[in-house]
Amino acid sequence: MSETSLQRATGKRWDEWFVLLDAWDGTRHTHTEIARHGHETYGIDGWWAQGVTVGYERARGMRALHERPDGFSMSASKTFSVPLERLFAAFVDPDERERWLDGVELCNRTNQPAKSARCDVLPGETRLVDAAAVAHWKTLWKEQLARLAIYLAEVTG
Repeated sequence: MSETSLQRATGKRWDEWFVLLDAWDGTRHTHTEIARHGHETYGIDGWWAQGVTVGYERARGMRALHERPDGFSMSASKTFSVPLERLFAAFVDPDERERWLDGVELCNRTNQPAKSARCDVLPGETRLVDAAAVAHWKTLWKEQLARLAIYLAEVTG
């Protein structure tokens, strides 16, 4: 989150938060304890308390980029200039997906037709194990979304 957004929402800059949390001995506390401290002591709402906590943990080497309590996660996004129905079909229709998706198997979790499609890639509840795995999957998805753009250009062309 940006310094400007943080200061507007919490009344403090990153360096001020780091001084306050260091003085409280923040590195000796869990994520939950730090967030609760920010909320209860400084009155910042839950979402911002979580953001301050994650920023502090990253700055103090307690958490890596993309790290969550249960492993690492990542996301990828791209904007496509095609009708939403066309893009939706390319993701949820297995025959269409086979035409552009290479080396990855998706399992539809939930769909709201022509609105959103949520898919799982990794089997079960498995999480990415480290930052190297995040980098691998980010690269892979960048390539997949580029393939999808080519496919969509061909079928809508």
